[in-house]
Amino acid sequence: MQVLLYIENKLKITITNNILHIKILGVYPNKEEIYKMFQTIQEFYNICKTNNKKFFHIFNFSDIEFSSIPYLLSDITKYTTFFNSHRNFFESNLIATIFIISSDFIKNALDSIILLFNPVKPTKFVTSFNEAYTYQNTLYKMLPLSEYNFA
Repeated sequence: MQVLLYIENKLKITITNNILHIKILGVYPNKEEIYKMFQTIQEFYNICKTNNKKFFHIFNFSDIEFSSIPYLLSDITKYTTFFNSHRNFFESNLIATIFIISSDFIKNALDSIILLFNPVKPTKFVTSFNEAYTYQNTLYKMLPLSEYNFA
């Protein structure tokens, strides 16, 4: 696992075997930290694009504080603008997006973002890492051998 960005008590972005894992650690990041997050994700996308790598997103909201949800919702436009700007790239390189959540309240908040984004690849809500990896492995088995470009 390689840590791409760490902001204490707020955000951690790691990569393991072409899985981009973005975890909110409790308190929702401020505007500058969100900007750093987008920069870090963009750098990852650029590497994937250059090397024609397939990847998964795992967004982990299992530890987000409930008091942070309104801030997440207030940034819907930022998220949808950023992710919509990568739609063509996602069609060719993204395998799926997995959201790890701890409650239906968080799922409902994230549904608002997904509704506006309208993903081009599968999305799945799960409640644990084990569920996320089970789903990921199921998708790996469905990929043609030529899609196993994960090195």
